[in-house]
Amino acid sequence: MIKIILVFSSFLLPLVLYSKPIESFQWIEREYDFGNIKEDDGEVSGVFRIVNTGKAPLIINNVIPTCGCTNVDFPQKPVLTGDTADISFTFNPLGRPGKFEKTIKVYLNEETGPRRLILKGVVEASENTLRNRYPFRADQVYYENNLLFAGDIPSGSRRHLFTGLYNNGKDTIKPRWIYESDIIDIKTIPEIIPSKESGEVTFLIDTSKTDKTGDMSFDIKCLTGPSPADSIRITVGVNIIPYQNNR
Repeated sequence: MIKIILVFSSFLLPLVLYSKPIESFQWIEREYDFGNIKEDDGEVSGVFRIVNTGKAPLIINNVIPTCGCTNVDFPQKPVLTGDTADISFTFNPLGRPGKFEKTIKVYLNEETGPRRLILKGVVEASENTLRNRYPFRADQVYYENNLLFAGDIPSGSRRHLFTGLYNNGKDTIKPRWIYESDIIDIKTIPEIIPSKESGEVTFLIDTSKTDKTGDMSFDIKCLTGPSPADSIRITVGVNIIPYQNNR
């Protein structure tokens, strides 16, 4: 009988040691979606709520946003059993056009690590932001640059160039790049850009694909629609220098 008890106890011990502790609180919201907001309308606010479902007071030790664009406020007093606490936040969309996702870390007395709350949405850019950040336009698509220079690149090496674009139209776009060069590869992230959202364009220059050296420039055309007004030309320049082995 004693052996059976010992065997049964040895079976239960790992379950006790490794079982997940029951949380003594419950979040009513863990994610807040603003949807589409206008940059010109200024700051927007929301609330995350947490309920103390345990037997002891719940203390919110600290709440830290991971972006300077977000301010938070939370109760300093303990949250009693059965009570609900509000963690309020304000997001400033100024100068942040396009899709966003921000994290807020909440530190409680119930656990060592933080709980992460998510706020997200899409900022519709103001005319001022479009002029300053995306000064080059093709119909309703705005671009950060129409001229990129990679500088000196040793023959046989690679270099990345980056620029951004913003879809200010009502329809989704899928940029198409037309160019004649074996040493350039272009990718748009994301490939499909919804209305009022931004994207990033990566130009990979791989000089190992040519034996030529010296100054070079490439005219690249970007199409985002069927009309000629939907296109823009971007020039990419590079100076390929001979590879020197100094060993």
